[in-house]
Amino acid sequence: MTARKKTVQDQPEGNTPPDDEGRVARPRHDVGAILRFLGGVLLAVAVFAGIMVAIGVRLDQDPQPTPPSSAEKARESLVEQALRTGNAAQQLATANPDIPIYQEIADAGPIWAESLGGTWQPWPSGAPTGQTNPPLNTAGTAANNSELRTQLTDLADTALAANSDADAADRATYLSISLGARLLANRLADTTNIDAPGCGDTDMTIVAAATGTTDSLIAADSVRQWLEIDAAALPADGRDFEVNRIESITHLEEAMIVGGTADTREAFAARPDLADGQSYTSVALNALTAQLLQAAASADAAGREATVNYACSLYSSEDAASAGAMPGAN
Repeated sequence: MTARKKTVQDQPEGNTPPDDEGRVARPRHDVGAILRFLGGVLLAVAVFAGIMVAIGVRLDQDPQPTPPSSAEKARESLVEQALRTGNAAQQLATANPDIPIYQEIADAGPIWAESLGGTWQPWPSGAPTGQTNPPLNTAGTAANNSELRTQLTDLADTALAANSDADAADRATYLSISLGARLLANRLADTTNIDAPGCGDTDMTIVAAATGTTDSLIAADSVRQWLEIDAAALPADGRDFEVNRIESITHLEEAMIVGGTADTREAFAARPDLADGQSYTSVALNALTAQLLQAAASADAAGREATVNYACSLYSSEDAASAGAMPGAN
């Protein structure tokens, strides 16, 4: 018998034809293409890992937060202290709803804390496995008025001290908190008939050196004229505090000029537009406080303390009631 010859069929271009036994060899892959593909994958992985490291992700273990700086520790401590003071006042407010000052102090605590940036947690969305967020020390108690007054004055002193380590842009906020806590302490004392802590000593020369800018001098002169409008409307025998306050601001202006501040004051200051519930006095005190605290933010510790003491002395108990938790900041 004659063996049949296997015919070789036409193969599409690019395919390997069958051998004499009819077997078709498998196509050979492009080794270079495979290596290029694997190289691209490895490069993508490396880039992704680099990005994760750059944004702070630890690839070898659970991500750890950056340890807080000394300034951040002071800020967090002050936030918790403000919340403790507010919570202590809330207990007294709940037990004595007929004494409004307690609720004012209770409401001030969260305002102070928020103005400082609020509490800090390493993992605000929940700690990873094996880690825990540290507890917040915000539970507060005050058995009586004297204890609450002490907490307010301690908060005022702490805010003043922490101001030294704060960012320059935040220092006026710390000073406002210190002033607000001190005014609330004095009002608490007046309302509950306990000894008031007062405002502290004021040296006009130090205040003028700490705040003596052209803007401060103009603000002081304008405010003095606004205060005179309200003082003139009072009965002659009931304006002693207002007259003394106006004289005090006049002395501040003089001390600034003696200290070298350029005198660019105008003879008459334009009157501010008053919203409902405002008076020339309330607008004047807020404007002058804001300017003095902002100017004192760049002064030394003695200048900042003297400025807060002086601003405190400008407020009567009635004026302080409308100043809010943070005078000069609203």
